[in-house]
Amino acid sequence: MTLFPDGPQATPPGEEIKPELKANMLLLKAKEKADEILSMNDAWFTRATVAGSIRRKRERVNDIDIVVECSDVNWYTIKGNMKVLMNARVIASGDKLLRVHIPFDDGLIQVDWNRASIETYGVYLLIRTGSAGHNIWLAKRALSKGMQLNYSKGLTRNGVTVAGRDEGEIFSLLSLPWIDPIKREVNEGGVPVWLG
Repeated sequence: MTLFPDGPQATPPGEEIKPELKANMLLLKAKEKADEILSMNDAWFTRATVAGSIRRKRERVNDIDIVVECSDVNWYTIKGNMKVLMNARVIASGDKLLRVHIPFDDGLIQVDWNRASIETYGVYLLIRTGSAGHNIWLAKRALSKGMQLNYSKGLTRNGVTVAGRDEGEIFSLLSLPWIDPIKREVNEGGVPVWLG
């Protein structure tokens, strides 16, 4: 901002003050906002789960990730609700991803809606929960067992999906117990913390 004669902090004509994206939010505040977003849209999805660092219960959260299952019509209703009810600015929009920035405190937060089908809900939830390092470790484990962890299809063997509906079946085929999201982090060597 520049000083102008008509006010000590006036904004120059043609310039607009743009709010900054919030990062490093406290878990509780981010969770409350995620719950509010879900409650405003609960009539439009079959199921939805807050994923990402909120699901991993990280102390600080940079954005809100939601995995949702819904019809085509309802997917576009959610997009409209975000714009009208939450004053959202759409950053990316497609058949599987809706990324918006919404007002939060004195800035904006990013909300990613990830649309899955019945067949892919588990893999979307797994990948969008993260952490990124844990996902990389799982992908390597899948390769070591002759499979691939495919974000949009699930766990595949020779191009055929063998698991994707729920996280438990993916872990099971990787010869792993179901891993609590809180433990889905890796140490500096890229080894999952739950391996001790």
